[in-house]
Amino acid sequence: MKQKEKYQIKKGNPEWMGAVVLANGVNFTVELPGGKETELLIYEKNGENPVLVISMIPELCTGDVGSVFVEGLSGKGCEYVYRTGGVTVKDPYALMISGERCVVVEEYGQAVVTNDQPWIPFENLVLYKLHIKGFTKQAKVRKKGTFQGVKEQIPYLKELGINGVEFMPIYEWNDSLRPVNMSVSYYPCPEPETVRKNYWGYAPVNYYFAPKSVYASTGKPVKECADMINAFHEAGIECIMEIYFPGGTVPTLAVDVLRYWKMNYGIDGFHLIGDGVPVEAIVRHPLFTRTKLFFDRVDEAWIYGNKEPVYRNIAEYNNDFMDCSRRLLKGDDSQISNFVYQSRKNPQKHGAVNYMANVNGFTMMDMVSYDRKHNEENGEENRDGMPANDVWNCGAEGPTRKASVRALRKKQLKNAFLYVLLAQGTPLIYQGDEWGNSQMGNNNAYASDNEIGWVNWKKNPYGEELLAFVKEAIAFRKAHPILHMNKEMRLTDYRAYGYPDLSYHDERAWYTQFESSNRFVGAMYCGKFVSMKEEEQDDFIYVAYNAYWEKQTFSLPKLPTGMKWQMAIYTDDQDKEFYPTGKPLLEQRKVEVAERSVMVLLGKKAEAEENQKTKVKLKAKARQNIESKRDAEAEQVAETKQDAEAEQIAETKQDAETEQISEAKQNAETGHNP
Repeated sequence: MKQKEKYQIKKGNPEWMGAVVLANGVNFTVELPGGKETELLIYEKNGENPVLVISMIPELCTGDVGSVFVEGLSGKGCEYVYRTGGVTVKDPYALMISGERCVVVEEYGQAVVTNDQPWIPFENLVLYKLHIKGFTKQAKVRKKGTFQGVKEQIPYLKELGINGVEFMPIYEWNDSLRPVNMSVSYYPCPEPETVRKNYWGYAPVNYYFAPKSVYASTGKPVKECADMINAFHEAGIECIMEIYFPGGTVPTLAVDVLRYWKMNYGIDGFHLIGDGVPVEAIVRHPLFTRTKLFFDRVDEAWIYGNKEPVYRNIAEYNNDFMDCSRRLLKGDDSQISNFVYQSRKNPQKHGAVNYMANVNGFTMMDMVSYDRKHNEENGEENRDGMPANDVWNCGAEGPTRKASVRALRKKQLKNAFLYVLLAQGTPLIYQGDEWGNSQMGNNNAYASDNEIGWVNWKKNPYGEELLAFVKEAIAFRKAHPILHMNKEMRLTDYRAYGYPDLSYHDERAWYTQFESSNRFVGAMYCGKFVSMKEEEQDDFIYVAYNAYWEKQTFSLPKLPTGMKWQMAIYTDDQDKEFYPTGKPLLEQRKVEVAERSVMVLLGKKAEAEENQKTKVKLKAKARQNIESKRDAEAEQVAETKQDAEAEQIAETKQDAETEQISEAKQNAETGHNP
């Protein structure tokens, strides 16, 4: 081989998986498929023919791991693949993929990883789930469909009130949707081109260590991905990475993936899905005790036993919340009991993530616009996707011009957002739901790398108003810590405040009907339970949920002396749903809530006292005005009387003078001289 004079081939370090650049060469290590001859092909950048072909002979192997050190090889611009059994495959530990080859990367994630990155507790987290391309492809950004495009959208998310983002897969995956035959879990065989591609990224073949190259606008996915994560951290927003591990995933590989993204990109947490998630290996690993770990199900008894976790870093995605909330929203019976349970669900040892829509199923807009799925564009004759979605179209299937239907849909969306944002636990918003984004009834857009799967940011009848509502609802949640506690409510008065931390009511205060026919409930939170310190305590909050198609009357518990119920939010008020300074209720013992509406009341002592002070001031001013008016009237009377007396004196004087003149005239005529 001509290259023997330039390079020295030696046995490498099998503990360093992938391609590792050292001072004097590159170390290549790969897991070998059993019984098949494997070769390493090394290319110059964009080169057609390999400059080195190295056979992984037994002398270079340790068990089923082959490792070779190529001394004298520069990592800059170097590309490589493996050939096993005559088939070309990519390295599952590759840090960067370019087309059909792996690229040797001299530096890793290049992210700014510091020890003072924000740790946001689950109860204070507001999550937003997005797809890098789908979130930005039609957004008003310069670099559409890329890491940089998402970076441009950070101010939007910040203004919305988001402090945590979850990325759908951002690593390389096999785009093909055809069944893949694999010699090992990550080695695909050749297959013909297909028109439809895997858009979401939940694939059987993944290259977990390499940021997806098509998401880079400059051809530098490693740098752009790291820059995006750094920008989120600078904005005080945590980054959660969704990773799909199919069945058969080697546990060591999964642990290595998490370790790499945490240490080299500063990822704050991982949402782990798939049948191949090695839960025990991950949750018991000491490196991840302060890393957020999300699973679709959590068995805390198995994970912790009787021990308390030092850090509450594990959470589950509460799909049950979505199911029962959607059913209640559309008016199904037998939902109140489950709804109140799911709304307060907030285990002490692990978190719960609540949502009204996620990647699977209808968007929130479609949830109130369609009765059935419309997946014809998926090419499977509408047989794919979940058949049951617990949705209601509000009276018309799909887009409509009917004002009554559109008004009801708008109110139902606002109700739904309050369902999730006023519940305990961690709320999650799926991309575009706050804007009324529709997938035109498609509830399984896994292959829709088009207008169906991209968020439509164009003006729509719901967008601006709904966005403004969601912003205020998130701000309201953040302003009231009683709505997002760090442990589950006990439904008792364990501090002797005279009220339980959470209580339920309906037509009668302190009573609740959980019968199957009931579709409304009032939940009262006692804000005193936020803290033992009075200055840190919250208000009383009463949330009236009416999912019935007729108005309902709710009885209100009596507040402590000096406090009054004030309206804070009402989704039936089309002109103004939010009342930042409160709107005092004329009737303090009961309130009427319109059909399919949510009303939120605040019991505020400070405002009640201020109102009383204002009343006192107004009364004092009124008395002062009355007294001033009386004084003015008295003064006017006195002046009038004085004028009358003066006038009388003048008249008397004038009469005397007239009489005197008359008498003098008479004397003159008679010659009489007095």
